[in-house]
This record gives sequence, C-alpha cells and structure tokens, in this order.
Amino acid sequence: MALPETGAVELRVTLDLPRLRFEHRPPGQRWTPLGAALDATILSDEYAGEKQAPDGRAASPAFTGAFLGLWVQDIGADGAHADVDHATYREH
Repeated sequence: MALPETGAVELRVTLDLPRLRFEHRPPGQRWTPLGAALDATILSDEYAGEKQAPDGRAASPAFTGAFLGLWVQDIGADGAHADVDHATYREH
C-alpha cells in the first residue's frame, strides 16, 4: 500500500527483540509493513564496543545506546513538513 500524498498517516514501531519493525496505515485501516524487519541488537553500547578501530580501541566509544524520539527530515529539500498530533509509548 502506498502512502497517501496528503492526510493523516499512523506510524508504529514494534520492538520484539531482536527485531525492530516499522508499520504504517491511514487511520482505521490495517497496518502495513514499512520495509523489512531490522536487527535491533546493533542499537546498543555493547555492539558499539565490539567494533574495533585500527588502533585497538572501540570504534564508537561515545555511543550510549538507543533513545526514543520523533524526527522528520525533508530528504528532497522540497520544504515538506510533518505535523505530529500525538505519540504514545507502551511497554508490553
């Protein structure tokens, strides 16, 4: 299902370790996967510590793990925007 050009779209992220899944839908319709499930284990400081730089140090020593947040980017530089009406976080 293609995303509509205008109007509301609901987005959902589900973390079911070790997988992270993104889905979307127009309000009231069925959820549709948005791409393939991703490996969530790479979003940790333990994973970053496993990566070694040429000098033997951790390649990403400043990484502190994953955080939850909303972010929108206008990749096409068209002046597009997104309005977020609300966000809900639920732990299952």
